[in-house]
Amino acid sequence: MDFITPSRKARFAQLGYLFKHTFTIFGRERDIVQPIIRMSIYAVVMTSTLFAGILLIGLQARGGGWLLLLGCLLFFYKFFYYNRTGLVLSRLVYATATGGEADAKTARKNVAGLKRQARVLAWLDMASVLMRSRKSGVLLKVLLASIAGIWDLVSHFLLPVFAIDQHGLRDGAAELRSLKDNVPESLAGVFGISIMGRVVGTIMGQVYFFLGVLGVVLGLLFGARMPEAFAFGELGEMFPIPDNWPLIGPHTVFNWLPLLGTIFLGSVIQAILARVVDALKTVYYTLLYTRINHADELSSDMRADLDGYLKLEAGAEGGAPAPAQ
Repeated sequence: MDFITPSRKARFAQLGYLFKHTFTIFGRERDIVQPIIRMSIYAVVMTSTLFAGILLIGLQARGGGWLLLLGCLLFFYKFFYYNRTGLVLSRLVYATATGGEADAKTARKNVAGLKRQARVLAWLDMASVLMRSRKSGVLLKVLLASIAGIWDLVSHFLLPVFAIDQHGLRDGAAELRSLKDNVPESLAGVFGISIMGRVVGTIMGQVYFFLGVLGVVLGLLFGARMPEAFAFGELGEMFPIPDNWPLIGPHTVFNWLPLLGTIFLGSVIQAILARVVDALKTVYYTLLYTRINHADELSSDMRADLDGYLKLEAGAEGGAPAPAQ
């Protein structure tokens, strides 16, 4: 089988197809959205706690150090929480695809005994993050990023292996062989979601730029009225600014607080988008695993165009999937 790299237009068409059919799954059962909301709330609370700690420390107020410590603990615990919640989401998607009882409470009960598997996934996710963030040479950095990317694929494929069939780690690793036998679908998911991640990254880059400019402008215009703990000082003491400039002058006080606030807002938006992207990965690989190992359990309406969805072949909608190139 020969693989042809799709054009930019084709990849965005695939991305749209991925979005459309994934959100169709969400629309079938409202409870599927619950795990995503829970993870998003956790991300917002964690981010807010970290920034609140920094703010209180800057204001030299009590409790800042404790909040910062709590935020760090929440950051560490998120790997365990997200993976446990991901197991619930995977179970809900499976129940929806097979016409079963897609109830969040039932799904949590079904995966309650998978604490060990969730811990393993969490520790490996932490290792992946460390590999991505490690400072090293270009070649080593590319290698570490590739390993982290492979683990990202494996971890999301293991979620349904654990959630649906309750396998242990050893049996779960054996199930990874099915990825090798379904290379087109696996690669389609990797490429499609990778494109989605880049799109989100591009959007967030523009959001951070806009928010950064807004924070600087607000810090210049209203800096003199804000807490002195975040004051940068008069601009004239740092830069040669003429008296005839509009809005600002040598005695204008810049304050870091608005910039900190806009960075916080951007971090909250990014945290929520990250949870949505992660949920899309879980949905995709749960459906892929179900199609591979539980095809006979799929509901008839799901089976109709699931092949086209997994291969991201928009032309397959409503009929047979387009042939692989």
